Amino acid sequence: MAHECAYAYGIRPDGSRAELEVKLTADGNVTTAVIAASSVTEKFKYVDLMPDYFTASEGEAGYIVSSRNTLTYFKGHEDCETGLGFIMPMFGAKTPRVCFCAYAVSMKYDMQGVIRVKDGKYTVFARFMTDCVIPDEDMAVKYHLLEGADADYSGIAREYRKYRLSDGCVPIAERAGEILKYTAESVYVRIRCGWKPVPTPVEEQTVENEPPMHVAVDFKRVGEIMDAFKARGIEKAEFCLVGWNIRGHDGRWPQALPVEPALGGEEGLRALIAKAKSMDYALVCHTNATDAYRIADCFSEDYTIKNSDGSPQRGGSWSGGMMYNTCPLAAKPIYLKTHDDLRDLGFRGTHYIDVISTVPARRCFDPEHPLTRTEWVKHTREIMRDAAEKIGGISSEGCFDHMSGDLDYGLYTVFAGTKKSPLTDEYVPIWQLVYNGIITSNPSSDTVNASLKEPEVYLEVAEFNGRPSFYYYSRFVDDPTGKRGNWMGEADLTCADFAELAHGVDCVGRVYDEYKERCRLQYCFMERHDIVAKGVVRVTYSDGTRIYVNRTATGFEADGKTIPAGSWKTVNP
Repeated sequence: MAHECAYAYGIRPDGSRAELEVKLTADGNVTTAVIAASSVTEKFKYVDLMPDYFTASEGEAGYIVSSRNTLTYFKGHEDCETGLGFIMPMFGAKTPRVCFCAYAVSMKYDMQGVIRVKDGKYTVFARFMTDCVIPDEDMAVKYHLLEGADADYSGIAREYRKYRLSDGCVPIAERAGEILKYTAESVYVRIRCGWKPVPTPVEEQTVENEPPMHVAVDFKRVGEIMDAFKARGIEKAEFCLVGWNIRGHDGRWPQALPVEPALGGEEGLRALIAKAKSMDYALVCHTNATDAYRIADCFSEDYTIKNSDGSPQRGGSWSGGMMYNTCPLAAKPIYLKTHDDLRDLGFRGTHYIDVISTVPARRCFDPEHPLTRTEWVKHTREIMRDAAEKIGGISSEGCFDHMSGDLDYGLYTVFAGTKKSPLTDEYVPIWQLVYNGIITSNPSSDTVNASLKEPEVYLEVAEFNGRPSFYYYSRFVDDPTGKRGNWMGEADLTCADFAELAHGVDCVGRVYDEYKERCRLQYCFMERHDIVAKGVVRVTYSDGTRIYVNRTATGFEADGKTIPAGSWKTVNP
């Protein structure tokens, strides 16, 4: 079944709409829909592109697939319209009549899927966020019609994986040097060393009015954590120092140096880096390439992103006060110099740059350095590649698609709230079906410190093949209003005394013992995810390995094995 027609509408700021021309090109089971840039002569808030062949009715079999790792069934939903976000510029759906995978191939960083439920009818379509700017490139979406064994959510994800492999992504097995191999086979441990208050009592900080910094873990204590890890038999761990820089976490970006004196200063940090190397542990640090605070000794509005009215773009307030979003083109020299400094200090491993893979691509309207979202991605990825070349690899907070050609590890693929969305009827590893074997990841913000939480939390790590990820002092937000929370949960690793240190090391050690056997799956593609019974799923990998996860209260028999209640088991090929 191919497209016969498609419709596109430009939505004006006042809500009125104009119909736009769509050109369709069919090639077998693939149809490409294009809105030519030359045909868009108005400044629309956004442009919707709608296929003709997908509408589902209340009660029909099937589902809508979103890049947020969710399935939405065609039943029980009130009228709504919901954007699916920018994790991947793809979506899909299955009905009794059709199954398709759709993804943007031009202006892809401006596109998100949208689900619309109205009067018992369900649709999903592409929305290009043009932001009242006339586009300078075509808007284009490919629709792949899937049949047979490919006509389900696993097949939809595999189809998108094919595209990503043809578009710059390289499997871990083909590019794994010493550092990436260590990343894939190690547990990840972030240690927040120091921070100023969040929420901040001072939004525009200066050296004179800067709030005091809390010291949680100095460099000497980090070394003691490493000693305890080694004594427990944890052979491979990648430690990431958060808040090692001047005035701690989000202290004075883009200023990183001098190394925070209260933690041990440069001398203490160099000694710690040497210690980690002698113990065969990877040691990296957390930096930032998107935000700036006025307190920084290098702050300038000249390199900030400008809104369409010419004002510097704000990003909210954190430890350093009010953040201003930086333009990757204008601020690039500062970030490249920081990478030089980090290499000189001796950091080596999968370097962490905050936020850049968990925010949508941005526009800059500064006439001195204007950027489309596509250009923002280009310059941001140049910053990432520079860090990888100088330090060894690159990681960040999330797993948004625009960084997927360079990203080695993502701290979480989705935030926990996605699982509780009204349109989430099933939570399944769509992202992992695309990217397992290409990028290592931790499934969600929920699964940080998973072994400290309820037993079922770690089932998600096994089901989604997560790299076990831990955080010392993940709880640092102190907001009695409840407007801000600790988004990685309340379970935390701490090390204020021997008992806390021993408890944390045991939590990591138990998971490391399990992960030593499972880490080989980081080099495989996740081929299928199947719901085999209520509360029981099977995950199949390209090497033939199968993992069963049983969330029921009784044992489940599969492949000649019993998967105990509330547990999971690997069946090797």
